[in-house]
Amino acid sequence: FSYRATDMPTLRHDNRATFACTGEDATQFLENLVTCLISEKPAFGALLTPQGKILFDFFLSPIEGGYRFDCAAEQRDDLIKRLTFYKLRAKVDLTQLDEIVVTGWGDGEGPEGAFNAPRLTALGWRAYRSTTDAAADDGTWLTHRIDLGVPELGMDAEAGSVFPHDMSMDQ
Repeated sequence: FSYRATDMPTLRHDNRATFACTGEDATQFLENLVTCLISEKPAFGALLTPQGKILFDFFLSPIEGGYRFDCAAEQRDDLIKRLTFYKLRAKVDLTQLDEIVVTGWGDGEGPEGAFNAPRLTALGWRAYRSTTDAAADDGTWLTHRIDLGVPELGMDAEAGSVFPHDMSMDQ
């Protein structure tokens, strides 16, 4: 199925939060920890337990000097704490960002600075803003996500209880 751009508004996700991982060792630091490829393209990835179960999932996108994490707001502090545990002597800084996560889908492209959802193009685009007039409508997003069969950690499975393939991360 497909939506027309006029059918779907741009949505603000109050349940998402961002932080930055910057510094001269940021790329190497993340390459050794997360499941996604660290590159100049946005990616969807996870931080796993030693047994391979998902502790945190997130979108990772390049920014000047490092990478932006977009994760569940309720997990941001715990994810920063976990990454700090692994930091040791790596020259990286983990800094909370004051950004609003915005998504949309339908015909056409997203606004300037937006990128297509790395998990599934049909999910639409994703962008980060300091201000927005977009409405927060988690019900519309939930319906869209479920219609596409895309699971979300915290909503469809508990952190630490599933493997990446259980959350369709192998697709």
